[in-house]
Amino acid sequence: MESEDIQPASENPSEAKQQENSSQQENKIDLFTESLKGKQVIFIDALRDASTYYEQPSDITPTLTARLNKEIKALTRGLPCDKSYSAFIGFDSSDMGIMTAAISGSEGTPYAHGLFFLDIYCDCAYPDSPPQFTLITTGGGEAYFGPNLYSSGYVCLSIINTWSGDPEEMWSRDKNILQVILSIQALVMDNDIIQKEPGWEGTDTDDPDNIAYQNAVKYLNIRWAMLENLRNPPMGFAEIIDLYFRHKRDYILNEINGWLIKAKNEADNYQSQGMAMVANPKVLERMQKEGTYKVLSSIVNELVTEFESRYGPSDVKLDLYEENSVATESCVAGIAEEKQVLAVAKVIEHCEEEIENAGENLEQYFEEEKWEDPDQFSEYDEDGVIIPNLENVPNLFREPSASDPEAPDSTNLYFQHLGNLRLQLLDISEGFFNDFGYNSSSIDESGLARINKEIKALSRSLPCEAQGSVFVAINSSNLSMIKVLISGPEDSPYEHGLFLFDIKLPQNYPNSPPEMTIKTTGDGNLRFNPNLYNTGFVCLSIINTWGGNPEEMWNPSYSTLLQVFLSIQALVMNSDVLQKEPGCEGFLTDDQDNMEYRAIVMYGNIKHAMIDMMRNPPQEFKEIVLKHFAIKKEKILESVIAWKEMAAKVSVPFQNSIVLSHNYNTAEVFRNEGILNCYEREIEELKKELDKLPGI
Repeated sequence: MESEDIQPASENPSEAKQQENSSQQENKIDLFTESLKGKQVIFIDALRDASTYYEQPSDITPTLTARLNKEIKALTRGLPCDKSYSAFIGFDSSDMGIMTAAISGSEGTPYAHGLFFLDIYCDCAYPDSPPQFTLITTGGGEAYFGPNLYSSGYVCLSIINTWSGDPEEMWSRDKNILQVILSIQALVMDNDIIQKEPGWEGTDTDDPDNIAYQNAVKYLNIRWAMLENLRNPPMGFAEIIDLYFRHKRDYILNEINGWLIKAKNEADNYQSQGMAMVANPKVLERMQKEGTYKVLSSIVNELVTEFESRYGPSDVKLDLYEENSVATESCVAGIAEEKQVLAVAKVIEHCEEEIENAGENLEQYFEEEKWEDPDQFSEYDEDGVIIPNLENVPNLFREPSASDPEAPDSTNLYFQHLGNLRLQLLDISEGFFNDFGYNSSSIDESGLARINKEIKALSRSLPCEAQGSVFVAINSSNLSMIKVLISGPEDSPYEHGLFLFDIKLPQNYPNSPPEMTIKTTGDGNLRFNPNLYNTGFVCLSIINTWGGNPEEMWNPSYSTLLQVFLSIQALVMNSDVLQKEPGCEGFLTDDQDNMEYRAIVMYGNIKHAMIDMMRNPPQEFKEIVLKHFAIKKEKILESVIAWKEMAAKVSVPFQNSIVLSHNYNTAEVFRNEGILNCYEREIEELKKELDKLPGI
């Protein structure tokens, strides 16, 4: 009988455990490759429908088909399939020119183990023209994965002619899709991130700005290239994603644990104006405030929970940040503030109905109250569980008394008459929503819970002050149809005016942003802002109608209708009007060029957002319009007289080409009739309308 080579057992238990783990990992490596090697090139039915390039013409010629068949063979042989790095590609079953690739980040980089999806399109000119690539893994425009991988999806790379380079680096017909995929994986997704930015090529890998970029990419990798793929796998890739993460889970967690240890042991060093901060300010500002270690731990906890729900617990021990526990009688060294938070939470839980009615009063109380005694709102049962002491809950729900501090008269009067009209559910006609080219279909069921939450938030948080307010009317039979009335903020050329917007929520809301149209345009004659077109178009990053930094774009996880309304009111409707035009950001508020635009806005405000609004108030907001102008009558007259004096100082004819291109007709009226005469005429008309209003 032939003897077998037998490895001696280790006398050290820890070494034995290491040998066992090593053996298990070897098996997993084999299982990973075995499970996925045959799935690296797949064909997907109706992939075109989900592709970025779904509108591109389908010109699959015999020549293109022959070329792509050759490329499929090259991809089958050449795509890597290893635990360290791998790549997959899916072709549309009926249109081989439409593809989606999944590229895993290489081990040892901030992109490690994430699956980054890109849509690919080859037209009939391929391979004489390069393939088109669009990054899909962007977190809905939130994640900026590097100078070559834009949050908009744009892929900046010499080999596909979207960036300049030496001739040998540019696309030529002897190159192929496999080379592009490997270039992205090896040359873009590495540790030198900021070095891809022109002018930063000489930066060290350990430079604080590059480390900051790496930390942001690590977080975004886990959030969007791991978690999001598990939760919402792209079309045709569900099985690949499941097998990929199932057989790589421990490798992923081991790599991530290295990130955690590094973040724990290294001091944070974020430059507020550094290139990394400019690219991913939301993530890095949070890391700057809370610490990289804590922020990374939070997203890793989500990933671990997701893994455990799918694949069971892992043996990998993670060095996660741990919050201090809340003190109870059974805890050691309690923390007063945390007790207060739990106590308040319990109060809220037991007083939900009263708190709903109290609105912001409760939040204001807890912000202002000095909690000298953290137990004033709570007690503990024999097991140390917090229970609310409702006798000591602040008496927010009583009638106001003479001893209560008074709000300013205008604010008090305005809210008293209009506070209960901030949010209304009404039977709204569908006709005015034709601007969006939509039918009357409602939001999908999955989005109804979200919009119902937003309705509750709007009922509490919509501003209702004389200095600025927002009123919302929602179609009671179709929540996707909304009208909004925004009053211009104080000390701006939009002050006192009421500006009407129509909104249509898409069926897949909140995955897609709301569609919005401004209706207050003087029948298309006045453009109130570079962002508010006379055609009704609203140009705004948060609804994805203008580009911007990732944190400015719509994000289904946290962007809301309230944010959209407040963005328009605070960020668009202010005194820096011309500065909203690209290239004009450097003008000062009092520069002649900006004053020209302000003079037109103030005039249009009087004529259309005040006079026209009072003469033809929207049916849904008729009561609001009348009360708004009645309450603010005296203040309005003071403001418009000041505007007339301000406009008289502006030279006519206007000279700024942008102002003229945006509002040529109004500028011509000023030139022909005199700007002062125009203001005086409209102010007289305004006085007539204000005099018709009943007193309040």
